[in-house]
Parts: sequence; C-alpha cells; structure tokens
Amino acid sequence: MNPLLFGRNSEQNIVAVHTLDESTVRVYKRSGSMISFTDEEIFPFFHLSESRFISGFSKTFWLKQLEGSNFYQYICAFQRVHDMWDAVRHVLEKINESQERRIDSYADAEQIFLRPDTNTQFLMQ
Repeated sequence: MNPLLFGRNSEQNIVAVHTLDESTVRVYKRSGSMISFTDEEIFPFFHLSESRFISGFSKTFWLKQLEGSNFYQYICAFQRVHDMWDAVRHVLEKINESQERRIDSYADAEQIFLRPDTNTQFLMQ
C-alpha cells in the first residue's frame, strides 16, 4: 500500500470503529467470514496555527511542531476527549483576547482545525 495515500499503518480489513469512552475505541476487523475486535487507545487531537493559543492550558497535553510551512504548524494531543474540549475552550478564549471579532465556536476560528468525531480521529491517527 502507498503510505502517501493510506498512511503508515498497514492494518487492513477494518470494517468499523466504535467509541467506547473518552480514551478508547473498539476496532472491528474482518478475517474471512469472522469479525473480531480489539480495544485501542486514542489520543484526541486538533491542529493549531500558533502555539501561543494553547499556552497556559493546565491539563496534560502534547504539543508538536509539524514539518513544513503550512498554516497549521502544530498538533495538540490529549489523554481524554474531555481534556481536548477544555483545551478548545481555552484556545477560543486566547483567540478572543487577540482580536476584535468574538468567536464562539471552533468551527468559526481559522486558527484551529478539528475533526470532532472520535472515530474519525482514530482513523486519521
């Protein structure tokens, strides 16, 4: 498989992903006529244009600067979904401090890129 198209994980035959809790998904796989599953840890994440928007956030998170010169320079990952949403609120507060027009939703903030569905995030990882 081409890693540029399909990512680095060579796992195949995934038929479904189901969120179990704030840090775990169940991955269903087909093998012949059988379906099996494994529970996998997930680290919810979003992308940021600048690291200053996450500075001062008090919960545990990982911040990594990405290679290249694209607009979203950072990825922020968290241990639980709830922590990620607390961070999103923190980022929105920081954004609102630095501009005149108030933003109430991450969907309206160009500085943050987030796919909120846990299953989608797991597959993207």
